[in-house]
Amino acid sequence: DGTVLRLISPEAASGVVKVDLGDHRPNRLHAYAHFLETCQTVASSPVSAWDLMLEEFDYDASGGMHSANGLDESTLRNSTPQIQNVRWATPSNQKRANVVAQLQPGLFSPLLFVKCESSEVLLLHRFSKETWPLSVSTFVAPFRIPDTCLKLRACAALPNGPTGCGGFPQRC
Repeated sequence: DGTVLRLISPEAASGVVKVDLGDHRPNRLHAYAHFLETCQTVASSPVSAWDLMLEEFDYDASGGMHSANGLDESTLRNSTPQIQNVRWATPSNQKRANVVAQLQPGLFSPLLFVKCESSEVLLLHRFSKETWPLSVSTFVAPFRIPDTCLKLRACAALPNGPTGCGGFPQRC
């Protein structure tokens, strides 16, 4: 809708700008840079917000597995993401936590996400087959928990069992 979320002066620009969206839930974000010397404004391509990315996620096009043949239930269960270290951060007194997942070489998962019970996406991470580990590896990502969030759910795009039949399987 054209709302400016952050404006910085040229003296403060460092090439990286972090924006805390707070309670704002945009579907797409655009970054703009205005160069005073040339009076030129440059706009980025739109970037989808996590809610929209999850809604538009294509499991098959991302290389997701529909069959976990050769993998036992304990391997699938161990690959299911877990929420750990829920804590109050300082100095802003914001609740934070980590999502932790065990990445298995023979069990590619193209997507991991954390949601509130209200279905608000708090964290979304896409994986690619090219960067998937060749040995068991642990993925850890911090995220912020809004005060309105009373229950969390961490999920990965993984087969639900030894055989699958399409769709977007998840293990939470």
